Amino acid sequence: VQVAVQTKRPAVLVLTDPFAPGWMAMVDGRPARLRLANALGRGVIVPAGVQRVDFTYRAPGFAWGALLASVTWGAVLAVALGRIVVRHRS
Repeated sequence: VQVAVQTKRPAVLVLTDPFAPGWMAMVDGRPARLRLANALGRGVIVPAGVQRVDFTYRAPGFAWGALLASVTWGAVLAVALGRIVVRHRS
């Protein structure tokens, strides 16, 4: 999500979709602390002036899940190929 912001003084930009682990914020290309806003949404402090705020999401545990799935499918494939080789030798 990208948001263009123009303020006369420092402010808090609030997005009303749910705050969740995995969200990150950048203000003009610099990492910014993401805060829980209004008990549900995402908030980030922006300085005065014109700013671009980028929000990105990376699912926690996605990399480990993808690795586990890859290893599991590799094992399944190895067992299947092993059975095919054994059948052809018999």
